[in-house]
Amino acid sequence: VPTPERTRQSLQGIASSAAACVGSRGVDLEINDRRRAALAVAIFELSPSFGLDPALVIEVVRAESGFNPRARSPKGALGLMQLIPGTAKRFGVRDPFEPTQNLKGGMAYLSWLLQHFDGDLTLTLAGYNAGEGAVERHGGVPPYRETQDYVKRILSRYDGSLG
Repeated sequence: VPTPERTRQSLQGIASSAAACVGSRGVDLEINDRRRAALAVAIFELSPSFGLDPALVIEVVRAESGFNPRARSPKGALGLMQLIPGTAKRFGVRDPFEPTQNLKGGMAYLSWLLQHFDGDLTLTLAGYNAGEGAVERHGGVPPYRETQDYVKRILSRYDGSLG
C-alpha cells in the first residue's frame, strides 16, 4: 500500500515521465497533457484495488507503450499495457485500446503474476514481459536480452521513484 509521501512523489513524477516519452518509440503525438493527467488519475485510482503501487504501474505503462493507448507492437501486443489478445481475453478486456479496460486488464495480470510468483517483483516483471510460462520453464528470469533489460529498466526506475 503506497504511503502518502510515495504517492505524492509518484504524482510529481508522472508528468515528466509521460512527457519524456512523447515523440519517442512511436508514441502518438496527440497524447497531450490532459490525456496524460487522465491516465495518471486512472492509474492512481485503479491500482490500489489490485494491490499494486501506482508508481510500479506507471513504470510498466511507460516501458510498454510510452503512455500511448493506441500502441501496437510487432508481436501483436495492444494498448497502454501492451496486452496480447489471449491475455486481454483472460482478464476480461474486450477493447484493448480503451484505456480503462486495458489498465484494469494489465493490472489484473500484474497482480496475478505477483501472487503467482509469491511476491517476487523480478519474476513478476519477467513474466509480464516474456509470459509466466517462460519464467517457469527457465526457473527464473529467462535468458532473453529483451526480458533481462526490461526487468532491470523497470526496477531501476521504480526503485528510483521511491526516494
